[in-house]
Amino acid sequence: MKIRLLICAALLALASGTATPALAQVPAPLPRTLTVTGEGRADGVPDQADISAGVVAEGATAAGAITANTTAMNNVFEALRAAGIAERAIQTSDFSVQPVYVQRRPDQTDPPRISGYRVSNQVRVEVNDLAALGTTLDSLVRSGANQISGIGFRIKDAAQIGRAH
Repeated sequence: MKIRLLICAALLALASGTATPALAQVPAPLPRTLTVTGEGRADGVPDQADISAGVVAEGATAAGAITANTTAMNNVFEALRAAGIAERAIQTSDFSVQPVYVQRRPDQTDPPRISGYRVSNQVRVEVNDLAALGTTLDSLVRSGANQISGIGFRIKDAAQIGRAH
């Protein structure tokens, strides 16, 4: 009888060990993904330019620096209009007023002191006549723009890219 009990216990142990995997859950399917990598190139002749230009002015007071900057920027706007640039093609892109501090020697321990203010006013100008770009840049400088930080070229009508001109 002890042998029968041992055999039954052994069979029960084997049966329970083999049944466990059959009762295990099936793992959920992995989500489907699609990865696309590409590279392209289009060549064309630019027909527009964007100029980033402006005026930096300093003054003993913030009000004085703003007044000096406003006067210079009015000259810049007038020069752009005289160059045939439409009002909608001129957009302010940055304006800031910052204190200017007295330079201290390394051995000084007193706190920094404001000696004046610096005002910066930048505009983005869209030029549609590339033949006039040099004249427009010259007008900007002659009118008081003392900061020209970039010229970018682009194609106005993307459908024209790659077509013969």
